[in-house]
Amino acid sequence: MLYKLILNKHLQVALLFLLIQQIIVASSTYFIARLAQSLTQDTISIFYMVLFAVSLLAVYVPVYFCVTNTERAKYDAHKLYNDAFHTVFLGKSYLLSSDELQSTATTTLAQESKYTLETVIDSVFDISALVLNVLFNVLVIAWFLDGSLLLGYAVGIIFASVFVHLRRHALKMAAKTDQQSRLSFLIVGIMSLFLTSITTRYITI
Repeated sequence: MLYKLILNKHLQVALLFLLIQQIIVASSTYFIARLAQSLTQDTISIFYMVLFAVSLLAVYVPVYFCVTNTERAKYDAHKLYNDAFHTVFLGKSYLLSSDELQSTATTTLAQESKYTLETVIDSVFDISALVLNVLFNVLVIAWFLDGSLLLGYAVGIIFASVFVHLRRHALKMAAKTDQQSRLSFLIVGIMSLFLTSITTRYITI
């Protein structure tokens, strides 16, 4: 279910174009390095200059498909979750008798699920973009300058991963606290609207 919600076909297409985009970005790093090398030799490489200029423009083509397919992925994820919610939750007979529970659940669906799904999809896309960008550019730099640089990056990534792993409990608690705060704010807002409507009706009468 989670796979269908998050990694749907549109997000997979977006990630494919993201891969193409990052390859173009890495190639532009290589082209500018070659161009700089030619300048140290008192010449200007027109070939690498043209390739660098083309790469700067070509990168916007996959970006367009990344953005459009990411938005389609969010829409499909929310629609699928909405259908599953009404089938699994609101389809239970013992819940239909509770108007308050249905109202709260439906409001939570409308407010929380959309935000959560969009945040998760954006996070998957952004993390993938970061990993691919660092990986490809490090490979290009290491290939062009010195392969031993890969060791330094590997050590840094390992230390960063260990730090995140050790702090996972604190990160989880921070995320939980933030979610509870948003739910509390939502409940307070609903109660305020309810009390306002009752007060207005009383004054009118």
